[in-house]
Amino acid sequence: MGLSLSQKLCHLLGGEIGCDSNSQQGSVLWCTIPCVLSKTQPAPASRIDFPQATFKQGRKIQVAEDDETLQLVISAQLEKLKQEHAVFPNGKLLVEEYKHAHQSTKLLLLDWNMPVCNASEAIQAIRQYEKSHQLPPVPICIMSAYDKQSTKELKIAPDIKTLQKPLSTDDLQNIITTSSLITQ
Repeated sequence: MGLSLSQKLCHLLGGEIGCDSNSQQGSVLWCTIPCVLSKTQPAPASRIDFPQATFKQGRKIQVAEDDETLQLVISAQLEKLKQEHAVFPNGKLLVEEYKHAHQSTKLLLLDWNMPVCNASEAIQAIRQYEKSHQLPPVPICIMSAYDKQSTKELKIAPDIKTLQKPLSTDDLQNIITTSSLITQ
């Protein structure tokens, strides 16, 4: 991940990033991000992998993001907003979970470019499932690293919202509020 994006992410999470350099040993990049451990969850390991998904109970937001750092950032932002959520490393796993838990899903956040199943393929599978089971369409938001003009060229359906990365907590709050109005 680029240093500029790393710096933005650290600052969005209230942290710091820096570099210690030694001509004999090289440079070390470091960052600190404040966090609060939940009493019900074990202390985190030095590295967090997301082979499937992290779940919480109730109506939740499902997130598909292949970048592990962005998974952590988005999860932390949703925690800050007190939003129950599940995080998946690709669209295929999100689609599978949505089919099992569509009634408890209030919003889908999909990274545009993902391996295994990208956002476009995931949306097609979700809408096809909803149509065949006569379900109302779930609100979907695409997360994109493209600039706004390039995002417009992706020809995303008008009922699907888009957000540019890096996401701010305010961006997420606005999309959650808008989506909640649609599903009520």
